[in-house]
Amino acid sequence: MSEAKDNILRKIRSSKKQANLWNKVSEPLSDDFFTKDDLDIVNTFKKSLKKIDGKLFIANNQTELEHLISHTFSDQYVICTDYSLQKKLEQLDIPFSKSIDKSKNPLGFISCEFLIARLGSVLTSSNLNSGRQLNIFPEHQVIFATKEQLVYDINEAIEGIKKKYTSLPSMISFATGPSRTADIEKTLILGAHGPKLLTIILQNY
Repeated sequence: MSEAKDNILRKIRSSKKQANLWNKVSEPLSDDFFTKDDLDIVNTFKKSLKKIDGKLFIANNQTELEHLISHTFSDQYVICTDYSLQKKLEQLDIPFSKSIDKSKNPLGFISCEFLIARLGSVLTSSNLNSGRQLNIFPEHQVIFATKEQLVYDINEAIEGIKKKYTSLPSMISFATGPSRTADIEKTLILGAHGPKLLTIILQNY
């Protein structure tokens, strides 16, 4: 038993001496691998998100943004742990909780790292103020993003993460639409492993 344990520990030590995997996270894709459509990046994302049953609301100025936030969170039990997003709610007198009450059906308000236009995906990480729990627990997840966070494909998002952080966050997650599974008798179930509804508010100015 002791010899087997020593072998395992030896392999672990050896693997830790290997090259930093952070530099191997993304292998660049050929520009010709995927054909880009003729839409601008915002409309490409909108089109992709619609295909996977996500909702996108675009604010082209401050007035529209305030209206969208007020409309989205009216009469809702909102959870928000991101300081910058909390300020937006406070400015509009929208009540929110900083912790999850599991006896209620919350609406989670979180930020993201990037939006991936070609897939309609959202990239989040554990380094965000929203943390990990709000990526999974709320039945309805609302994500706030700016136009600067829109990239066309996954490799651009990975490169953006590598430039933003000196070391890899302990968790990076790509979410493509509401959570779904068809493992049970081949019946599509929404919300099985995460939010049942996904809404994105995009600040496009």
